[in-house]
Amino acid sequence: MSVSRALTGARKHTIPAARVALRGESILTNPRFNKGTCFTNRERKDFGLVGRLPSRVNTLDEQVDRAYEQLSTRRDPLRRNTFLQSLKDQNWVLYYALVSKYLKELVPIIYTPTQVRCSGVPPFHFIHTPHPPHCWSSS
Repeated sequence: MSVSRALTGARKHTIPAARVALRGESILTNPRFNKGTCFTNRERKDFGLVGRLPSRVNTLDEQVDRAYEQLSTRRDPLRRNTFLQSLKDQNWVLYYALVSKYLKELVPIIYTPTQVRCSGVPPFHFIHTPHPPHCWSSS
């Protein structure tokens, strides 16, 4: 069995089919192979997903639009970052399609300074020093 995926952007790209031994819950909990509601009816049957997903099959564009609407309700960069990280943990196909479609808008959310704020570590701790900061000592 194979999982085929299509990513959209300025041009249509098709990712070659990949052979996977995952079925059912295992494929839905693996972010690399989870396509959410993009699984076709045949794929749902082949992978034992019938009844595990909403009955409607969506295109990737529809999923991207829906995810962007959800993202847009979050105004704070930290909340937007958390939403995107959660999406990435669940569905790489959707995450990368969303980021590629809204790249200019989302790059500042995905990377610093938002990432630094999310870590809770002041930015100066990322600068290499010969001696680690006192608060990081094991004693």
